[in-house]
Amino acid sequence: MSVDDTMQSKLPSGQPATTRAKAEKILTLLRGDPRMTVAGLADKAGISEATVNRRLRELSQLGIIERSGSNRAGYWVVREYLP
Repeated sequence: MSVDDTMQSKLPSGQPATTRAKAEKILTLLRGDPRMTVAGLADKAGISEATVNRRLRELSQLGIIERSGSNRAGYWVVREYLP
């Protein structure tokens, strides 16, 4: 099952495709640099920090990503498998 399939099945109905596209962009950026900040993700993805925070929260709740370490010195772990 792909990230898109998992997100589509778990996100509330009516979520636009752009929501999934933004989440995919964030995942791609985190795979490249797991220590990237919310501000860095927002800048690179061309979206607001609030949107990045929402997508990170959703991805975390779905079990697709998890935070390791502290907020300051930690990093994101993107799971290669999906629950």
